[in-house]
Amino acid sequence: LSKGKARDLYEELSGLKTGMIITDNLINTTENRIVKYFGQKGYLNTSVNITHVRSDYAKNLDTLKIFVDRGRKIKINKIIINGNTQLSDKKLWKQFKETKPKSKLLGKSKFIEDDFNEDKQKIIEKYLSLGYRDIAILSDSVYNHDEKSIDVVINISEGHKYYFRNIEWVGNTKH
Repeated sequence: LSKGKARDLYEELSGLKTGMIITDNLINTTENRIVKYFGQKGYLNTSVNITHVRSDYAKNLDTLKIFVDRGRKIKINKIIINGNTQLSDKKLWKQFKETKPKSKLLGKSKFIEDDFNEDKQKIIEKYLSLGYRDIAILSDSVYNHDEKSIDVVINISEGHKYYFRNIEWVGNTKH
């Protein structure tokens, strides 16, 4: 990592301080936080290697050396939606505000799980607004398309459309 990226990562790992007891739990949580930090930036293939170096000259001065390989930024190749019969794929893709496949004109298409979950909720809200009260996302999966991109598959169940009928006003007068 460059000095600037290493500094940002060190600020993210503010829980690591001099004088802490080095345990397996500390190493595992540090590794998970680093992977999550870079995953939020679109680097899904981040690898972290943490080595515990014992000091030869002092009894209680061990160090942790953290080696991070961010890998390439992973882009979304395509989004596949299965199970939609009432709305077209194009209308559902419009609901995705943050999670978009890569295009030739605009290069932004990184996969961030929190944004993906918000966009799935927008699909549900769209169906609810059209009267599909039984809408459910059955499953979603993300798999590698190639070394630079991923495919996202969403399986939905629309259910039946509900209608209002025979609405009667009793006891009210029209003004």
